[in-house]
Amino acid sequence: MWVLIALFHLEAGPTIPTKETKQIESNKAHDFKAMAAAGIMFMNESGEILLLKRALSVPAGNTWGLPGGTIEGGENAEMAARREAIEETGIVYNGPLMKIDEGGNFTTFTAFIPGDLRIVINSESQAYMWINPNNIPEDIVVLHPNLKRVLDKLAY
Repeated sequence: MWVLIALFHLEAGPTIPTKETKQIESNKAHDFKAMAAAGIMFMNESGEILLLKRALSVPAGNTWGLPGGTIEGGENAEMAARREAIEETGIVYNGPLMKIDEGGNFTTFTAFIPGDLRIVINSESQAYMWINPNNIPEDIVVLHPNLKRVLDKLAY
């Protein structure tokens, strides 16, 4: 009951910070940060995008999505997207990123790269493919909800 009262006071207006209210504010900030994520839609010269099939052991497992993941402390969305691309695909991309979506706590960037890059997936994925975003067979390829939202927004 004491924690509920402290939360009420935090939300109701300014209070004198105590050790307990500072900890509650810290936890709330951490929870939001843990939910924020970013990724990159890599597109090759043929107009195909790189999709990763997520491993069964990760959230939204067995769906196809973009390289991406949680924004860690001290990172902004662009930094996290670049780091996740390296971790999940081996792609070290230093070129310009264009932000195309910021929905659902997931920031999506796009980048144009050669299609002959060597892709090295990590344990968070079980496969990858280059595919034309206009011809994704959704009855066979189950899309990650964030990717589906972005493709719908871009009218692919």
